[in-house]
Amino acid sequence: CIVHKNQGMISVGAIVDKLPPGPKRLVTLFVHGLVFLTNVALVVWGIQFAIAGIPRITSILKLSYFWIDLSIPVGCAILAYYSARFFVMTLKGEEVKEAALEQKS
Repeated sequence: CIVHKNQGMISVGAIVDKLPPGPKRLVTLFVHGLVFLTNVALVVWGIQFAIAGIPRITSILKLSYFWIDLSIPVGCAILAYYSARFFVMTLKGEEVKEAALEQKS
């Protein structure tokens, strides 16, 4: 989630960076929208998966698998939030800060 928040995900930026501003913005909106929709779907499916794990109990901790499986929808909800935020920022024409890939000394 922190990597996504700081725009550090792997992408094909070399191709997109060569596009003119208009198409570049459209591609960026498409990508953020697609990531958002995918994560929303994973939240829904993750909740269903977690609920299905309620009867299963871990052998050592005696803990329901629900709590373990709940990490899927929680993580995807966080990613969906940031994707929606980046989508709106791009739509407004604001700059989305990207992660620095290397430190400059």
